Amino acid sequence: MGLTTSQTQTGAYALLMTEVNGNRRLPIIIGAIEAQAIVIFLEQMNPPRPLTHDLFHQSLERFEVKLEEVLIYRLEDGIYYSKIVYRRDQQVEEVESRTSDAIALALRFSSPIYIDQEIMNRASIEFDLKEPPEMVVESASTPAPQETSQDVASENLSNVSMKELEQRLNDAVENERYEEASHLSEEIKKRKNKKD
Repeated sequence: MGLTTSQTQTGAYALLMTEVNGNRRLPIIIGAIEAQAIVIFLEQMNPPRPLTHDLFHQSLERFEVKLEEVLIYRLEDGIYYSKIVYRRDQQVEEVESRTSDAIALALRFSSPIYIDQEIMNRASIEFDLKEPPEMVVESASTPAPQETSQDVASENLSNVSMKELEQRLNDAVENERYEEASHLSEEIKKRKNKKD
């Protein structure tokens, strides 16, 4: 869906993934170099010499290797784990990859990106909007703001009431603080699952 500066990590970016035919969004924190590789592709910029992801894409195409799909299959301690599925003739291979690199390559191959349902259930933000919020693709060369919003990722939310969590979630979504919203949403879902 787009890319914006991270509210919780200086120098990092939040890549907002969106569900096809759905209303859930998943923020994934990535570094500046990976953000730059994604922005360059999304903005259809043509650097004078190929960047690493472009070179890898061109090399694979030259050897008739197709990137079939990317699988984001695990979320552990805030880190997403991914595999890239390649095909050449009838041979299929899976290769472990950093999620940001896998997404940058999938974009260049126009390949689908699949996210495990359990991850979406746990870490996504659900929107009740008829139209999705607009997301601006920011320049990856823009420095991240030095002042960040409250660091919800490291905050102990166990003492926060459910009502306050829901109010904070609504505020975070309205103000497009998707990373914060994801952490609040995850805490709300955990509490609701404990009640069931």
